[in-house]
Amino acid sequence: MHEHTLRLLEFQKIRAAIAAQARMEATRQAIEHLVRPVTDRQAIARRRDAITEVVSLLLAGHDVVISDVPQPDEWLQRARIIDAFLSPQELLGVRGLLDNIASVRRFYNDHKSQAPIVASLVERLETLPELRRALADTIDDDAQVRDDATPELRRLRIELRQVRQRLERRLQSMLSSPDLQDALAGDRPTQRGGRLVLPVKANRWTSVGGLVHDRSNTGQTFFVEPAATIEMGNDLQNRAAEEENEVRRILLDLTNRLRPHLDDLREGFNVLVNVDFLHAAGLYSRRWDMLPADLAEDDRALELVDARHPLLQATLKAEGRQDQLVPLSIRIQDPVRTLAVTGSNTGGKTVTLKTVGLIALMAQSGLHVPARRAVLPVFDDVLVDIGDEQSIEQSLSTFSGHMAQIVRIMTSADERSLVLLDELGSGTDPAEGGALACAILQRLSQARAHVLVTTHLREVKIFCQDHPAMMNAAMEFDMQSLRPTYRLIQGEPGQSHAVAIARRLGLPDDVVSLAEQHLSDEHLNMESLLARLNEDRRLLREQLDGAERDRRQAAQERQTLEQELGDLKKQRKAMLRDAYAQATGIVSNAERQMQNLLREVRSTGAEGGAGVEAAREQMRQRRRKLSAGAEQVSERDRPRLSAADLKPGQSVYVERFRSDGKIEAVDRRKNRVTVNVGGLTIEISPQDLSRPAPQERSEQGQGSAMRKTSAARDMPLEINLIGQRVAEALLRLEQFIDQALLADYGQIYVIHGRGTGALMKAVHDYLREHPQIESFRSGGETEGGIAVTVAKIKE
Repeated sequence: MHEHTLRLLEFQKIRAAIAAQARMEATRQAIEHLVRPVTDRQAIARRRDAITEVVSLLLAGHDVVISDVPQPDEWLQRARIIDAFLSPQELLGVRGLLDNIASVRRFYNDHKSQAPIVASLVERLETLPELRRALADTIDDDAQVRDDATPELRRLRIELRQVRQRLERRLQSMLSSPDLQDALAGDRPTQRGGRLVLPVKANRWTSVGGLVHDRSNTGQTFFVEPAATIEMGNDLQNRAAEEENEVRRILLDLTNRLRPHLDDLREGFNVLVNVDFLHAAGLYSRRWDMLPADLAEDDRALELVDARHPLLQATLKAEGRQDQLVPLSIRIQDPVRTLAVTGSNTGGKTVTLKTVGLIALMAQSGLHVPARRAVLPVFDDVLVDIGDEQSIEQSLSTFSGHMAQIVRIMTSADERSLVLLDELGSGTDPAEGGALACAILQRLSQARAHVLVTTHLREVKIFCQDHPAMMNAAMEFDMQSLRPTYRLIQGEPGQSHAVAIARRLGLPDDVVSLAEQHLSDEHLNMESLLARLNEDRRLLREQLDGAERDRRQAAQERQTLEQELGDLKKQRKAMLRDAYAQATGIVSNAERQMQNLLREVRSTGAEGGAGVEAAREQMRQRRRKLSAGAEQVSERDRPRLSAADLKPGQSVYVERFRSDGKIEAVDRRKNRVTVNVGGLTIEISPQDLSRPAPQERSEQGQGSAMRKTSAARDMPLEINLIGQRVAEALLRLEQFIDQALLADYGQIYVIHGRGTGALMKAVHDYLREHPQIESFRSGGETEGGIAVTVAKIKE
């Protein structure tokens, strides 16, 4: 991209905003190189997706720790020289670099599944743990070689401190000597040329004796090393030299150990800068609610939905006016490739051009963009003519400056170009400017470039309205308030509203009236037509807004009704639980009364007598009352069957399963009946059996007879899928579960048979994923075994 384009669209401010989020100074310095629009689709998509991964981690509360690391170019170059060694400060920088590399590598290894792209970027980093450990054991956080770096250094430093302490004590005793008080110019030793000395008055230094190493600026003070401490000073310097040699040897050893890894360290630093940039871009994206842009596959569509100019958004937020930002929505798709934006001054036309251009540059840099949705071609060039192109140095007027720039644009533009032209044809006679503007747009259209142009010229509006590859668009203007709304309306030209705006700004009415008289009839007719179109559009928008309000209200009412229905279902279940609890209490109470009655009879010793018969009669009366009460609340509408009437082969209706079945065996001693219900063999009490309805019929393809009725309470508890294809069986199972939910069943039986096991596996897979199924199991011995699956429905 041309630097002229980047400058006009203020792309450097986007770079600066991202750089402000970086942790490393090297990243901030490299931001101009890192953030550049490119044309490689894979590179754009890879960086965009990497930033998306970072944003997802940030939103989940995960952030990598990166500390600032100095630029390594200088020490890397010096470390390549044999026998050269790095300073402790430089080695501390190497240690910090390795610490950062290990931290980043560990973080993305822990989040590899959420950020595979960034994880693959850092996988090649060499953490060099042994070198990192050696540096930590040798160099402390103050960039000093540790005393315990080697045993020899520890010994030398201990001895060096001891010698220095003896020397300092000797000098301190001399400072305290009464014989030297008049000769001294200070009360503490100092250092000159690496030697410990005493400050002595210039005219009395001979009374101290020794070597003069320096004098003060005024010449009034000499710095004297007393003769009594010269030998101790020599010893101190010799030991300091030994300590320095040992430190040099240690530094040289460390430098030699890292020399084979210099390329790894250089690569690690570069990757670290790249990761720091990705996190800075992710932080910038999250701060301004940006999203990744899609790259148009055929480069024929350009679409922005609720796009915002990022710099304008930041400015308005800083001023507390973020609510005044009006998002931009725009769509350009073949055969249309030119959009002419018209409307009043200060209506947002230029901001529209800059928003589209800046977002295109951001998208091709792999950055997220400030839009709810963005689909953009990959442009080889973004060619821009915006602003005042007047040049005093080149003797160019504003018009000439624009024309010179447009000539360069027309020379370069092709089908992979985005062209942004602000106020095309302005700065000269409107008739000639309009003719030139139409010719320029026609040439750019022939080149199939994507073109956004702003203009006030009527000729351009008419030309674009009639051209099949061009479209007019208007920046909306509120005629009631005489203010722009900053909304872009595609498909119709806009009015300039210059006269109306002049009147609002205070131009005298008589001057405005004179201006209106000078307008041509053609101009007035066109403005009137546009005004009617705008009014029709305003009325249509009001109707659409009303319809949208009605839709939202209906959706809200539906949600309320669904919530009320859910509450009613909960109340129904609660009432049933209460009813069951009450019924249980009644039965328990009756049993207690009967037991009490039996105990009373036994206590009288009247076994077999009239007392027993009376007790039995009371029990029969209580049983009849309970049966009558149950009959009153029962939903049963079929005649009961007595145990004496039952026989094998007889068709019956099973109340518990709400389905028809056939008796296989009758055990009158145990008062139990074996019934086959749809292939499922069960044992049941005769009290749960009724006569089948006369209109019963066998359902095709099934061995069981299901009574079909619209009432949910008569729906069977089981479904037979034997012999059906998987797709058909799962469709019927889905419908059956829906009916079971309406009937408020807690459990259902699915009969699929044994066969090859394919149908059973498909049923199990379907039940496992169904949101309303809590659990399932194979049937028991009396439920059909593995040929039947019993599914529990969520409450």
